[in-house]
Amino acid sequence: MKIQIVDLFCGVGGLTRGLINSGFDVVAGFDIDKTCEYLFV
Repeated sequence: MKIQIVDLFCGVGGLTRGLINSGFDVVAGFDIDKTCEYLFV
């Protein structure tokens, strides 16, 4: 079973991408900066 993670203050997703590449299951990412809203990881 993969460890499930919620990425808070994820920005453009650099940490999220690293977590996914390391085998973690990122189930959600949140940020209050609207300029990061439509970027894909």
